[in-house]
Amino acid sequence: MFKSILTIILVVLFISISQIPLFCEVQRRKPIFMIMPTTGIFSGIGFGAGVANIYEDKAWELTLNFKKRLYSHVAGPKLTFEPIKSRYPTVYFQANNYWNSEREKSFLKLKLGGFLSQLPSIFPTTGVEIDDKDLLLLISIGYGYSFKVNNMITISPSIDVGLQPNLLNAEVAIKF
Repeated sequence: MFKSILTIILVVLFISISQIPLFCEVQRRKPIFMIMPTTGIFSGIGFGAGVANIYEDKAWELTLNFKKRLYSHVAGPKLTFEPIKSRYPTVYFQANNYWNSEREKSFLKLKLGGFLSQLPSIFPTTGVEIDDKDLLLLISIGYGYSFKVNNMITISPSIDVGLQPNLLNAEVAIKF
């Protein structure tokens, strides 16, 4: 099961990376700033900064993001709204591939980074240990839809799945 999911993620990642226009000239570059509230099993807030590379017929947004989990809604067999006692944010690089140069409508989302987590004792530690935490790989793929509110603000709801603190992640990015 795990191997098949990893194979699907790697195939989609390879296909999307092969779509990067290596020999095309960038028409425009635009700085991006993002705020990303997240809901679901782990709610939180994220911030990102990067650049949008706009080509003739497509666009790529490349950002470095920091996300902090705030509240856990599931703690064992009961629901809770206790704050998560984690002082480490999730840090990841994100690439959004738009199929048009206006950066509107649907896009493919790829995330690659790392996060700190406490692994249960049944799992062998494979990462670097930091204060009884393990540095784990974050890799996910998703799909989103983007629309402009005005000339300066874009709202992009998206969903992604992969190896991350929560397997399935839904968020809304507000871009400036």
